[in-house]
Amino acid sequence: MLLAALGAIPVAGLAQTIPGLAPSLKTVAIPDPPGLLDGPQPIVVDKEKAIALGKALFWDMNVGSDGVACATCHFHAGADSRTKNQFSPGKAHLPASPTDPSAYDPIDERGPNLANYPLTKADFPLYRFGDPSKDAPVRVDFVSLQNPKTHNTVSSAGTFSGQFLRFKANGQDVCAPLTGANLDQTFNVGGIHTRRVEPRNTPTIINAVLFDRNFWDGRASHIFNGVSAGGARDPNAFVWVYDGTAYTQSRLALENASLASQAVAPVTNEFEMSCRGRTFKDVARKLLNRRPLEKQAVHVQDSVLGGYRHSTGKGLNTTYLGLIQQAFAFRYWAQGPRPAFGKPAYSPTWFSQAEANFSMFFGLAVQLYAATLVSDDTPFDRADLVVSPPLAPGEKVKVSSVISDLNGSMTRAQLDGLQLFVKGLCNECHTGPLFSSATSRNAVDRQTGLLGYRGMIDRQKKFFDAYVSLQDVGYFNNAAVPSSFDAGLGGTDDFGQALAYAEQYLQGLAGHADQVFEPLPFTPACNFQRPFSADFAAGELVADPLGDASCVYPAIARVPAPDVVSAALAGSNDDRFIHGGHLFKTPQLYNVELTGPYMHNGGMATLEQAIDNYSRGGNFGLFNPDFSSRNPDKAGAVVQLRFTSAQRAALAEFLKALTDDRVRYERAPFDHPQLLVPNGHPGDQFSTTPSAGVPAQATDDLLEIPAVGRDGNPTPLAAFADLLPDN
Repeated sequence: MLLAALGAIPVAGLAQTIPGLAPSLKTVAIPDPPGLLDGPQPIVVDKEKAIALGKALFWDMNVGSDGVACATCHFHAGADSRTKNQFSPGKAHLPASPTDPSAYDPIDERGPNLANYPLTKADFPLYRFGDPSKDAPVRVDFVSLQNPKTHNTVSSAGTFSGQFLRFKANGQDVCAPLTGANLDQTFNVGGIHTRRVEPRNTPTIINAVLFDRNFWDGRASHIFNGVSAGGARDPNAFVWVYDGTAYTQSRLALENASLASQAVAPVTNEFEMSCRGRTFKDVARKLLNRRPLEKQAVHVQDSVLGGYRHSTGKGLNTTYLGLIQQAFAFRYWAQGPRPAFGKPAYSPTWFSQAEANFSMFFGLAVQLYAATLVSDDTPFDRADLVVSPPLAPGEKVKVSSVISDLNGSMTRAQLDGLQLFVKGLCNECHTGPLFSSATSRNAVDRQTGLLGYRGMIDRQKKFFDAYVSLQDVGYFNNAAVPSSFDAGLGGTDDFGQALAYAEQYLQGLAGHADQVFEPLPFTPACNFQRPFSADFAAGELVADPLGDASCVYPAIARVPAPDVVSAALAGSNDDRFIHGGHLFKTPQLYNVELTGPYMHNGGMATLEQAIDNYSRGGNFGLFNPDFSSRNPDKAGAVVQLRFTSAQRAALAEFLKALTDDRVRYERAPFDHPQLLVPNGHPGDQFSTTPSAGVPAQATDDLLEIPAVGRDGNPTPLAAFADLLPDN
């Protein structure tokens, strides 16, 4: 289901909205969480201060246990361009225990241990099929592999982990390293612990505020609870509120706040930013009275932080607590140390209310900062597009149609690629304002203020698939890896509940009251692309609990009876209920030229490789090679487009028209403080050098990302593949 409301709105400056094509980001406003900045008691009382707080927190290396900032994985066009120590065993194949030595794929041609491995161009794509030089490469499924399949993924290095003990006066965490019997056998070289690597590739943070949910599997909820990524499903999430006489626990449920939900998750994750056992209150105890970014240079012309820059040129001239007290309402930080807020083992002093609520401050401040990172000044956004000959109302772009740009912002090759993008059905998944059908359900048109509502689930047949799919809108099987490698949206959250809205919907139809759901705007059954009445007998159906008020044909407002749904959920293999596993959020396409590697497994280094995946119908297709039966390791369909080499080149050119030069040259609002990024360790996967301070851990090779001001850098950011050595 598309963001049809937005796509149909005429926009000043655009000659015509192309049917089926995403509208320009210039037309889209960020939907603020209701009650965050408005209402009788807003949570944030100074948005400018909150944005400064969020930018400082996002780039500050003090936030992590061992020098890792949020930006460590989002420093290059909002993504990660590092090329060493970036291999992970993947989500479904992480070791069951710290001492399991067999996490990396033993059949990977690169060897059994890929910790500290230096990537090269020759490593990509991770899967190779047939002859990529052919004009129309045919998908061969599991036949004619040029290199063995691997469940390993290319992702982002994070923390060393270890057991959190306390922090030093200089702001450094003290963590007991993993040694001896506790040594992580996966992320180590010769008994020396290397930095751990996350299981999935890192998406860009730029424009991410416009996603309805975040993370590849959608686990960062649309609703922010102030504590975790789990939204309304986290039973233990609450914030402390002072009413002038007493402080009480209160449930927070801010809508349109998925990025806040996402922001809080890595800070205490021992693969990403934290030693094991560290809490947000511990992070607050370390940071609140410190100067933000105190170890990092801040450019004098930083578009957000320049006015707060310390006279030394490093960090800001205030404290984190000072920014919080200016940005957030008094009722959230009023109280000093209290027994109710708890006490750490390393200190006799109770936590304060500001420390107890630090996760809320962190998530909301980072979201407000990230909401400024919208790349809406690309050649596509500046284009004045027309279709010749003109289309009749409701008519789609035809084979004979020609798309032109009256402004001359896009080249002819880019326009040719755009036409192929529409004609090749790429826009079936890559639609909505981000070229992603996972865009926010409440995206707002700047001109009219109308909401671009979309449903959360849909039911349809996929192209030539004989099976019916009920699944979350915006989440698909991209056929890049076998479905068994990663459950994706088919998995569960930290509370044992299904991540997929489709699964939650079916649980609701079955009457399973034990499931904890978010309040979701489910689509009435009559509005599904394929209603249940098309596949079920009348005796199997009951009236839709959501009613028929929005139905053009009220007679099809019918859903399967609870016993029918319960039987399917219990494993009856009813093909009318296909849903769930190995589905991933459709990534946005803005700045995609700069955000490689691609796919959730990071298995492709170039745009051309990603296009090849779809040209051949995916690495692991819907049917087995002889088309006699359904491939059991593939639960969705990717159309085999068979683009010629010239067409693949044109598509790549169109995708480059989605790059904002402000991102390419790190101009405001994409400027930033200095950052030191761990870029692997000396040596390779066979040997490395221990750290002088912690011999159990490898020493870091650090990559300096210099501070840059509003005017940006003279040197453009490079594509990921251009940073890779040849071999």
